[in-house]
Amino acid sequence: MSGNVKKQKLQSDWVDAIVEILVKLPTDRVMVVSEFIAQSAKFDDPDVLKTFVAFRRDPRLDSLLHLVSQFDDDEIDQVIFFAEDIFAQQSKRYK
Repeated sequence: MSGNVKKQKLQSDWVDAIVEILVKLPTDRVMVVSEFIAQSAKFDDPDVLKTFVAFRRDPRLDSLLHLVSQFDDDEIDQVIFFAEDIFAQQSKRYK
């Protein structure tokens, strides 16, 4: 098998695997996945995607995202301000 044929086969396998996952999801989740894919293609920054996936594997971040998802916009802003304050304090310590 030539390199090009192997690459096409691998891409086909990935597409099949993704479709198999998508058909099992509820419509609202498929829409979210579609939006994620569209944004990934639009901004085409593999480092951002790698960082996002790495962070999503962290159970602490999963807990934080779950908690914040229950907040209204003002509460989310407060969480962001608090995190920015902590980041600024740490930045001063390491200078």
